[in-house]
Formats: sequence, structure tokens, C-alpha cells
Amino acid sequence: MAYPESAPRYGQFGDVTFVRGGVLERFSIDLEVSRGLGRGMYWFWTYEPTFHMLNTQCDMCKKRHIPKNIECSATLGVRSPFDNPNILYSVDERFENVRPTTIRFVDYGGKINGCVVYLSRDNIYAQAKELMINDATQVHRKGLL
Repeated sequence: MAYPESAPRYGQFGDVTFVRGGVLERFSIDLEVSRGLGRGMYWFWTYEPTFHMLNTQCDMCKKRHIPKNIECSATLGVRSPFDNPNILYSVDERFENVRPTTIRFVDYGGKINGCVVYLSRDNIYAQAKELMINDATQVHRKGLL
């Protein structure tokens, strides 16, 4: 498997797709890198939450807590419902919560790292189909499904 040589810079971290329960780690899917992986495997960039994000239970903000985000548990002053570390909770309306079969982390030595997640076809098929809704034919052409 060919992994990217380096992680994106802080400002280039993409939209959050999933939040891992318990640790509130952010996952952002990268379909371009996923294309080079085996069937059912997907590449995600991950972002470790800050101490403040964990302490306040910030679960719906990208890289730092945004007090005006009314979907965030920290803003609402409640404990995050994302409590199971075996589940990737969806924060993207195009996806559903998933229970990955395997997660293999790749450490790039910073706050942004990478990981390969194996998801069964049933978990991801409908979601990947919707991911590139404006250009769905490219998903099939690139061999992601």
C-alpha cells in the first residue's frame, strides 16, 4: 500500500466526516488516496482534539471549538453522545455511523495523522455513492466502488 509521504498542513485539513467516540478524534475521508488501497479500505486524515476540546466535550467542530456552533455539545453545555470508541460517528449528513472492522494508524508526528480504515461494503457503499453527489460517475470510474 502506498501511503502519502506527509500529512496536510493544519489549514488544509478537510471537512470532518466522522468523529471517533470517546476520544473525539476527527476523521476526514480522502477519496484520492483511498483509490490506491484495497477493496473496502479507505484513507482518512485524522485530527487529535485539543485538551480544551476534550475537556468541554466539543464534538461537532472541525479543528477548534467554535462557540457559535449550535450542534456542538460544548456549546450546548452537555456531555457528548459520541461515547463508544468502537464507533465512528457521522458528522456529515451524507454518511451514517459505522463500526470499522480495522483501523491502521499512520503517524506523521503531528496533530494531523493518517489512517486506513477497513469498512465492509455494506457500511460504505451507499455513503461513497452519495459523497460525490455532483460527480457520482467519477466514483465508479476511479474504482472506489
